[in-house]
Amino acid sequence: MTGDDRRASEPFVRLPVHRFDQDYFYLPIGNDGRDRDGFKVAIPIPVRDLGDPGVNLLVVDEYSGSGFERRERDCLLDLITPDSLFIDVGAHFGLYSLEVAASVERVRCVAIEPHPHNFDVLKNAIEYNHLSGVVSCVRAAAGGANGLGNLRANTSMGHHVSYEDGGKSAGSIQVPVVTLDSVIGSFCEIEPEADCYLKIDVEGRELQVLRGASRLLEGDRVKAILWECQIGNFSNPDAPEIQKYLSGFGFETRQTTEHSMVSVHPG
Repeated sequence: MTGDDRRASEPFVRLPVHRFDQDYFYLPIGNDGRDRDGFKVAIPIPVRDLGDPGVNLLVVDEYSGSGFERRERDCLLDLITPDSLFIDVGAHFGLYSLEVAASVERVRCVAIEPHPHNFDVLKNAIEYNHLSGVVSCVRAAAGGANGLGNLRANTSMGHHVSYEDGGKSAGSIQVPVVTLDSVIGSFCEIEPEADCYLKIDVEGRELQVLRGASRLLEGDRVKAILWECQIGNFSNPDAPEIQKYLSGFGFETRQTTEHSMVSVHPG
């Protein structure tokens, strides 16, 4: 890669040369006052991805700002207890899963991501940080029923899945769709006593994901769910229905940031 290629791909912020290695920029995560260069967990991001608006936002906020979705991540870290199971739905490059895996003792993580390229970056990040024994990756979209869906990608982070039957539409990728009940069952058998915590970021498809997790939500095993109430600059129209659905399982919901809600089970 030439110098011109690298400059064209970089976000509009000066990134340190020593953080580049061949075709990757190694983004340290955990911008909470610790020395960035000494932080133990990093995401190897392909340099060619740095021009993507979603990746640009992630890198700028995490490296030079207060931290990408820092308040949401802090909310989760305050809730998740040792020996628990964290389910990361819409994992992207693994930011949440990596930080939870590095911060919470004896936690087990399941990272679910449908986009093939994002999944490859996620998988590589887990392996780079030697966390394959802690984080399991599932290449699929979560939904209300098992099957196939069409994934339309706007940016690296701004993709969404339609679950209708039929062939692939123009500009979309056909991906497997799984329910959380079907995927998480095996992990719950491995960790039968573990409390569960969910983060759901699926660009407006949160309600479908939750409807596919009805068995998981029964009882009081799921202790908290962090979910998006905003899609870009717009409110999630399903937010009231999501709160109503979760209240049927005993969850109490509050807004934790302008973009996210947290639903907590009091049991």
